[in-house]
Amino acid sequence: MDTIIPTSDMPIVLWSLCTATIGTAILVPQLFRAAKQAKNALDGTLERMTVVELFQTFFIKLVLEVFGGVGAIWGFSEVLTLRHPGNENLWRIIALPFGVVFLIRLVRGLVIEPSGIEDKSFFALLKTFGARLILEVFGGGGAIWGYSEICKFRNPETVFYWRPCAAVFGLVFLVRFCVQIADFLRTAKVLETAPSALDHVERFSAMIVLEVFGAGGAIWGFSEACTLRNPENATFWRIQAQIIAVIFCVRFFIHIVKAMSSSSSTVEKSQVQITEASPLIV
Repeated sequence: MDTIIPTSDMPIVLWSLCTATIGTAILVPQLFRAAKQAKNALDGTLERMTVVELFQTFFIKLVLEVFGGVGAIWGFSEVLTLRHPGNENLWRIIALPFGVVFLIRLVRGLVIEPSGIEDKSFFALLKTFGARLILEVFGGGGAIWGYSEICKFRNPETVFYWRPCAAVFGLVFLVRFCVQIADFLRTAKVLETAPSALDHVERFSAMIVLEVFGAGGAIWGFSEACTLRNPENATFWRIQAQIIAVIFCVRFFIHIVKAMSSSSSTVEKSQVQITEASPLIV
């Protein structure tokens, strides 16, 4: 009996393995770290990242920033009606290089410049908020747009509703983006006071859109931008995107539990900045 996998099925098999690897790399260290932090009180110093945590951070950033950067451009261009079947190849050429840029940024941040020291220069402003504009503003709208299609909420009959809905989310994150720039320029040090309940609401509201919906939308948009997804295998990619979204949803609730149980919010916040995926948590 011939057991050789057909060439046409290889992308599906490889991506299934990638999904399993990414899920394991993200959730297992996260659960162990949460258990460790629950057992041992924070001593007021930053823990040095272990090799396992480094791999965890890499895979989180790979989904949210590399795949998400491409998916943000790809999805939000459709939200704004800039992309249509007649110019998809053009937008593919525009979106895919952002994946390369964010991959270089990821490797540089983890290997070349792993320091957690904050840079308040003008170049840092451009570098940081250029990434935020794509990952948070475009990504916020693109996350709603992509995830609504993954869940089969969006279709040709309901697109008139989901387009303004996604655009509103993009606008909300644009306002938040402008506020963050003002905060960046106004202060030269990390805020040392404990975050308020409103801060937690803002942080986790952004996190569920950008990281839970955004993770699923990143896989969905990236697969289409790379021409891996088509009408024939859409069900497979829908399942893969939902699996990634569930993984990040579990991670989301772990963060909520850690935030509620931690009494040393300043240290926790600094650890999130250094070890977590997207630049949204500030």
